[in-house]
Amino acid sequence: LRENTETKLRVLQLGATGMGPTAASGFAALLRTNRSLEVLKFNGNNQLGDASGVALADALRESTETRLRELNVLHCGLGGAAGEAFEALRRSKPEISLVGVDNVILRSLVERGETMRLAEFFRTSKGLKVLDLSNVT
Repeated sequence: LRENTETKLRVLQLGATGMGPTAASGFAALLRTNRSLEVLKFNGNNQLGDASGVALADALRESTETRLRELNVLHCGLGGAAGEAFEALRRSKPEISLVGVDNVILRSLVERGETMRLAEFFRTSKGLKVLDLSNVT
C-alpha cells in the first residue's frame, strides 16, 4: 500500500486480528503518505497500546495527503497519551471520524484533572452516546 501509489483500496478492516504495536507502527508510516484509504478499522486489537495510538494520531495529523474519514480504535488498549494525541488530531482534522476515541480522551482529561477542557469537550461533543469512566482514580 505504501509503495503502490495507484492503489484503489478504500476500506481496510483489521478488527480483532491480534495486531500489536509493531504492525501499528507500520500502519502509522503508511498513513503519512497513503492517498486511497478512507476507512481503517483496528477495533478489538487490545494489544495496540498507548504508543501505537500516539503514532497513528500523529501520522494522520501530520499527513497532508490523507483521505481517511474514519479510524476505529475501539478496544485497542489506548491510554492517556493516546487520548492527548487524538484530541490534537480531532482539533486539526475534525472531518475524520474517530470511533472509540471519546472515552480515551475523556479518561485522559479526567486523569489529568483538566476540568475546563473536560467541560469544553462535553459542550462541543455531538456524537457521544456512551461514557465509561470505570476505574478512573
